[in-house]
Amino acid sequence: MNRQEELQHIMTEVKVWRWTPELFERVRAILPHADVFNILRRELLPDEYDQFDLEYCSYFRPQDRELTKLLTEERREEEWKKRKARLLRKKKRLLLQK
Repeated sequence: MNRQEELQHIMTEVKVWRWTPELFERVRAILPHADVFNILRRELLPDEYDQFDLEYCSYFRPQDRELTKLLTEERREEEWKKRKARLLRKKKRLLLQK
């Protein structure tokens, strides 16, 4: 299997949530040759990507699983706060225009 075929196989498996130790090993093996995580980030929904990333990292570093989950939750909270602030500023501008 060439690199392109391997990458396509990985993408197929990830998209159908067949996240096995064999898949994680294949991802690790192709990392020096392809930017798998950026490709996945573009192809998957944000929540799907986050879950895959968590499972992948947990496979190689199970002791960091809780820390990774906590950091992901904190990042989501920060994103939500920024989005909320942006919406409030927009609303305020619209109200001032009237």
